[in-house]
Amino acid sequence: MKLLLSFMELLILFTAPIIQLVLSVRRLSGRTRLPLWSIVIITYASGILCTSLAGYIMSIRLSASGFRCGVPMVGGIFFGGFITVVVTPVIGIIFFFISQSKKKRAVTLNS
Repeated sequence: MKLLLSFMELLILFTAPIIQLVLSVRRLSGRTRLPLWSIVIITYASGILCTSLAGYIMSIRLSASGFRCGVPMVGGIFFGGFITVVVTPVIGIIFFFISQSKKKRAVTLNS
């Protein structure tokens, strides 16, 4: 059970990049009309929320087990913040170039 809870915290930290990937792919396929900047803002907001939620869950688990040091919780929060701050722009830039390439290819095919 403890191992499952540890994986749940890790999955919560990776939820924001997964949301961004899903929304970006849906945008490229034409099923979502959200602009790329709004997808990035949604991902940053969900990344902050998910990191806070994972930190809260980790805090509850640590206090329930009698562990009084908060360093693991702070490490988890920094890891979640790192994922949000680094991965979100990288995914956004990659999908920006993919969408620009797709638009350029559509223009050359129509000419």
